Amino acid sequence: MGFVRLSKVCENDSQINCIQTICIYKSHQHKLEFTNKMSTENNQEIRYVIGTLGESWVDPVEGKTRGKLNVCMEEFSELDSRKSYEQVNKREHFCDTEKVFITGPFDELERKYEKYQLLKAETTRANKSEGNQQSHVSYYRSVQPVKNHELLEVIFANIDFSKDETSIYLSHVPSTNLVMIATHYNDEDVIVGPFTHTHSLQGDDEVKLTLQFPKTPLPGRKLSDHIVGKLDREQCQDQLIEVTINQRPTTFLADVASFTSKLSNKDFVDIIDAETLLKEYVEPLLKDASFRSTGGKLTKKGLELLKNNVKNGKQFSQDRPRYLKTVDLLSDAAEFDSNMMKLKEELLRLPEGHNFLESYLEKNQIEFYKRYRANELENIETEVSKTRSEVERLEEKRDSLLDELKSIAQQKSEKEDELRLLAEKKRKQLQEEVMQEHKKRNAELQKQILDGENKLQEIKQEYSQYKSLDELLSQINTKRGEYGALNGMIDDHKKSLTNLQSQIKDASAELTENFVKIKAGFEAMTTAKKVSKSNWDFTSQPVDKLDLSNRVKAQQEYLEQLDNALTSHDRHLDKEQLVNLITTIAQTQFTICSGLPGTGKTSLIKRLGLAMGLGNRQHTISVSRGWMSSKDILGYYNGLSESYHPAATGLWEMLLTMQGESDQEVNPAILLLDEMNLSSPEHYFSNFLDLADGESRREIFTGHPEMERLIVPNYMKFVGTINSDETVQPLSPRMLDRAAVIPFDDMISDFSIIPIDNKHITAPINASDWIALFEGKGTPLSGLSQTIFNEIISVLEEDKEGLGHRVLLSYRKRKLVADYVDVAGALLVEYEGAVTALDRAVLQHVLPILSGYGEGFAERLKKLYQVLNKNGLVMSAKRLRKMITEGESSLNSYRYIA
Repeated sequence: MGFVRLSKVCENDSQINCIQTICIYKSHQHKLEFTNKMSTENNQEIRYVIGTLGESWVDPVEGKTRGKLNVCMEEFSELDSRKSYEQVNKREHFCDTEKVFITGPFDELERKYEKYQLLKAETTRANKSEGNQQSHVSYYRSVQPVKNHELLEVIFANIDFSKDETSIYLSHVPSTNLVMIATHYNDEDVIVGPFTHTHSLQGDDEVKLTLQFPKTPLPGRKLSDHIVGKLDREQCQDQLIEVTINQRPTTFLADVASFTSKLSNKDFVDIIDAETLLKEYVEPLLKDASFRSTGGKLTKKGLELLKNNVKNGKQFSQDRPRYLKTVDLLSDAAEFDSNMMKLKEELLRLPEGHNFLESYLEKNQIEFYKRYRANELENIETEVSKTRSEVERLEEKRDSLLDELKSIAQQKSEKEDELRLLAEKKRKQLQEEVMQEHKKRNAELQKQILDGENKLQEIKQEYSQYKSLDELLSQINTKRGEYGALNGMIDDHKKSLTNLQSQIKDASAELTENFVKIKAGFEAMTTAKKVSKSNWDFTSQPVDKLDLSNRVKAQQEYLEQLDNALTSHDRHLDKEQLVNLITTIAQTQFTICSGLPGTGKTSLIKRLGLAMGLGNRQHTISVSRGWMSSKDILGYYNGLSESYHPAATGLWEMLLTMQGESDQEVNPAILLLDEMNLSSPEHYFSNFLDLADGESRREIFTGHPEMERLIVPNYMKFVGTINSDETVQPLSPRMLDRAAVIPFDDMISDFSIIPIDNKHITAPINASDWIALFEGKGTPLSGLSQTIFNEIISVLEEDKEGLGHRVLLSYRKRKLVADYVDVAGALLVEYEGAVTALDRAVLQHVLPILSGYGEGFAERLKKLYQVLNKNGLVMSAKRLRKMITEGESSLNSYRYIA
């Protein structure tokens, strides 16, 4: 039971806000939650605020850049699931300073975002707030740009809206990628948009804004190319929010989907410019058959014919106004060219025309030189700027390498201390084992002596009854009689065996004769087929040998080349995401990319194969529903026709190509199983699951009499994509124990804004070096990461009645976590190194295997969340919190949410 407090804001003519509070008693409500905040363990509340990057400084102790976010508004979730926005501290008190302290590398945000860009941050209350300190903090990865459908800045124009005037002069750069324009149109105050924009500085205090049609799709009603909407400002009044940014009053439009849904046909404005109009609509006009049949020339008669064709032709009905406007532009251009040509000819016929031309050239000679000189100076300045940027980049790389060397030296010292501790522990352990073995051996010898004494006593008792030699002889004769009887029984059995063998031989001859007859008839009715030759080609491209003498340097250079190659294929990941993706695939036999449809899972893996230069050795198989065995993905042997029938997936041909390959002479291979959980992998992929075991012989059974088993090399990696909805098969615990699950819903993959024509790849390296480049050393965790991981294992394996069933982490999983932290931790020094790597490892290897039900198991998950949150494992804590929330709403049934 509880009360719900609803606040209704009314506005009268004098702009006075009055608050009406309504209290509603609810008799069946179990608990009360405000939907704009979520209570978590440790009574932390999460609030979402919006602002811009503020001041930053360098921490004198740690030497890292710290900073704050200037907050201008707060986001609220209403009871009807809509989002609303209010100026900060207006609806609920947030912080007197109107700032949020950012934890983590603040300079990463400064490199990624502009000072004026509008950002949204997920904040929690600070542990301590005194004086002018901030009452809330946010982790730097929880700061993201405001999405286009949430908020758009409204630009107020003092002139009437004109589709031909695309420039506006402002005193600041807009804070959102898309903007709306508040202007006058046909004597009405309207809101027009959305527009994308570019800007250029005009002096110290003025910015020239050039408006363009947005290419990014918006929610709600879809708008055609070069079409924007307009609504009366009164219709949008409930969506406008006025705040202050950097002491400047600024207005925003919220809920863009609501704006587009209000548009009717009369509210659309065509803003296509003449250049685009000619570029897109001239070609269909000039290719028109009736126009070409008359000669296809833009004469006065030809243009009149073209206009009649547009008015009457069905092929021009869809965009007839634009086609007619295009014809008018062509007419104006033709008339202008004709008039200019006549004017030039008449001018040059006159002596005054010649004199004027010569005089003009002589007077403007200096001006022509100035223009040439200005263009050359601009080119030189551009080249100098590029050179200066390259120097700065190299200096940053040098600083990064120095930091890396310091980190390596520290790791070396830690490893030496660890080795000393391990040696001392091993010595004590060996002493203890020797003592235990000595005690055990002594006990065994004492037992053997006692058993021998007991046996001697039994023999003495057994033969004590034979008091004379006659009695012994009598017993011997009795045993001989028993022996003769047994020999007679053996002879009888041998005769029976001979008779049976004779009968079997006769029956076998008869069966062989019948088989020959049947086989001859069968072969007459069937034609044996051999394995058909396919067009699959999985041959490796030529590969290079990698210099691994400095493994860290080789890793950095390879990742930099791979990042450039991915960018050239229109995908870009930040360094932490790229290190995670390539390390996980290289170390794990099975990698699963999970997320909702449309998050770019399949396209990213395909582009990764292109960037690595794998060619056809990055092969994709689309899984279908109803696959029940390996014959659906590999094939099967038909004993009747004595032929092997490969599946249409190409996997059989790919494995045949790899038989006998040398990992020093070929590049790696990635097999992508697209939507792998449309059918259960336990059924169609069962032959391959044992490949993840360290003791596996890496062989699969085919059923082919000549190629009964095929070798699967360790450089062949399997990557699967799954959709996290209710239309697919869940993954079994056996599959999850052998795989790493990479969630894609929160993964940011930037598309290249400017198309790159020069696609390139990294230099292909041999499979042996590629595996060695990201291979773990097999050493256990150490230092802080070991302490945190041991605490996680303790919570999962704690045998306590009130915590539900235990979760046991296999040796395979523990080794995968240690290997990942070993490699990724060294590559992510600027991302807090081993802790960030451990966060990723727990997210991808530990959380996916959690599954259970009941209030006890919920308590175990909440204890685990406290450990993750306390130790700064932000990604894992956020995913586990979502799992707990969904489980509570599903009758305490908890499972991993991909």
